Amino acid sequence: MKPSNWTRIQHIERNLGTQKKGEIEQDRHLLRRKLLSTQAECDTRVLELQADIRELQNALDERENSLKQTEKEKTLLIAELTEQNQRLQMQIKESSAENTEKGEGKEKRVMSPLGCMTEQPVFESDFDASV
Repeated sequence: MKPSNWTRIQHIERNLGTQKKGEIEQDRHLLRRKLLSTQAECDTRVLELQADIRELQNALDERENSLKQTEKEKTLLIAELTEQNQRLQMQIKESSAENTEKGEGKEKRVMSPLGCMTEQPVFESDFDASV
């Protein structure tokens, strides 16, 4: 080859290399911008999801506290009703014993307001004479 052709070939190779290098640099720059944009989108989404988690955790905590309060109230009500039922049963027994002493010892089984079968004394005054 002639030196002039050789020089031209070298010049073309250098231009192609410089051009290719420029394209690679431009692609790399575009990819970096895309990566930064994607990272920002991911960071924003993570923050949104963390906020959702906090909101859901707060709602769960409120519901758990409400359930605990309801259970406490239920337990207290059961205890109060049990105590009231025992008191009423004691009053019925005392009344029955008093009436037995008076000769009015007949009893009948009735359903209490709490759904328990109890024996209650029957008095003559319970009967309506006009019937």
